[in-house]
Amino acid sequence: MYIHLVYLIPFLVILKFLDAYLTIWVYHTYKQFGRKYLMLESFEANPNWKKDVEHGFKSWKHFTFLFALVILLSYLFSVEPYGFAYEFFSGFSLFLYLAINFEHLSHLREMAQMPGRVSGKLFYSLDYYFSTASHNYVKYSAMLFFAWIATQSAFICGAVFGPLFIAALIKVRWDAYSSDKK
Repeated sequence: MYIHLVYLIPFLVILKFLDAYLTIWVYHTYKQFGRKYLMLESFEANPNWKKDVEHGFKSWKHFTFLFALVILLSYLFSVEPYGFAYEFFSGFSLFLYLAINFEHLSHLREMAQMPGRVSGKLFYSLDYYFSTASHNYVKYSAMLFFAWIATQSAFICGAVFGPLFIAALIKVRWDAYSSDKK
């Protein structure tokens, strides 16, 4: 699958802005409606971003990773357009941000369905969040893995690793959280 750099970079930027917007939307939806049904140990699992989520992402530090990906993709495209490395990191980048946005949309859907399905309050610990989130990202990767087997595409191979990268980051955060609790 070939995606030209000129189309890929704006799409990645849009997905990152959508990620920031959906994070804030989910947070405000939780504050407005979700608190009736959910007690969260913490809304944002990453302590580095907790204040930013609560105050509306006034910092550009969240775009540092995206900026690094854009530089890497630009370099790879200039060296060998549509080569394996460019295709791999294109799929990785695109599906990394798609998976994150799918998770945000899933949280919005869950909160919208709670009024008719939940009575009382549910307590979501960070352990539960880390467990379910990492499993969801692994499921995305597993589905993409079968597409990669069928296509043998470098783009789809990279797509498999995008959500796995997020799952690995969650695992690292989970391990740090678990060791801090002890």
